[in-house]
Amino acid sequence: MKIFYYDDEIKKLELNLNYTSLVKRLESIFFETKDADVLSSIIGCSWLYYIEGNVKQVPTDYDYQYFKIKWKEYVDIGLNEFRSSAGVCFIIAYTLDLHWFHLGVKYENKHKDLYKRAIKLSNEENIKVINRYFLSNDFKSINSIGKICKETFPTESNLDLYFKEILNLKLKP
Repeated sequence: MKIFYYDDEIKKLELNLNYTSLVKRLESIFFETKDADVLSSIIGCSWLYYIEGNVKQVPTDYDYQYFKIKWKEYVDIGLNEFRSSAGVCFIIAYTLDLHWFHLGVKYENKHKDLYKRAIKLSNEENIKVINRYFLSNDFKSINSIGKICKETFPTESNLDLYFKEILNLKLKP
């Protein structure tokens, strides 16, 4: 099971570093489909481009505050309307785990319940494993990280690459 939505248009926007248009494209798809993978991508991309930016290049079209506003807006949509999606719970939990304070005190400590909820909701063992380990911060016993990354983060999108890198870093001795 993948968590994030990715298509050729998103790929093109990422390659051109046009992150504002990328989030707008995802919003357009989300308004049409109400798809949880698309919502996960909006939350993840908005957070990533707000907090991390692009560490390899300076984006040509960049407004940090835009990404913060979108991140908060879609976290709220996820918390209010998509609590039955393991992928949405995961990405909200992860982003709030690291950076809740950017959104305000009402988001503090929500991540643990969301990781637990994602574990409970998911039928996919990979999603359960990833959520368990981010919840416990104990990565020593993940045996098949390559397989988990390939199946759960299968594309070359910025989000999938980010999580592949984070999981591989956490497992290094």
